[in-house]
Amino acid sequence: MVRKTFNNYKQSILNAQGKEAIRFIDQKTVRYYDKELELSVSGDSATINNLALMDKLTVFIARHQVPKSELLSMTGSQFFIYAVDQGKIGKNSVIAIQIGEVQVKGEVAYGRMVSNGQDTPLFFQFNKDSKQWNVKITKELPQ
Repeated sequence: MVRKTFNNYKQSILNAQGKEAIRFIDQKTVRYYDKELELSVSGDSATINNLALMDKLTVFIARHQVPKSELLSMTGSQFFIYAVDQGKIGKNSVIAIQIGEVQVKGEVAYGRMVSNGQDTPLFFQFNKDSKQWNVKITKELPQ
């Protein structure tokens, strides 16, 4: 089921279908997009300067490519859907990626990232939300 979740998520990204992709992400990822949206709308320069590089990039892209009036009307879920639909979470992020070995530990699972057919030292985390495995895409985890 973990691999199926990832493959469904991957197909949604490849087809730029945000409403489909959101069905396969966990609530931690939705909360992450809530935070990124809030920072995009109202984060001050000191706060933005202290963000990790990818978070800074997300804020920068949102501020310069999405009208503020649209950002103000979005939720974190809508922000994620918009990003997928507009290719901001792009095909290159998943096209060569698969899930290899899977380790399940209760309500959490880890799937080894395989890139271009080669195992990597990174793992995707999956959380069981509402009896369904969902991928946490805020970062890959070394195991």
